Amino acid sequence: MGRIDQLVRPYYYKGEHGHKPYDLERMILICMIQNLYNLSNMATASEVIDSRAFSELFSKAMSVS
Repeated sequence: MGRIDQLVRPYYYKGEHGHKPYDLERMILICMIQNLYNLSNMATASEVIDSRAFSELFSKAMSVS
């Protein structure tokens, strides 16, 4: 993810309070998928949690980076 990661990291929530945030790389991938398939926030959350295809995509993408 390189360049996008470098641009976003200084502004990304560090998790000082509340729940631990998602890894930045995973969040960027989720945002890209959401925009690519024109999904709402609720639809994206549902797909990320429930879809086997999305789960496999995320696990493969995370093992590559």
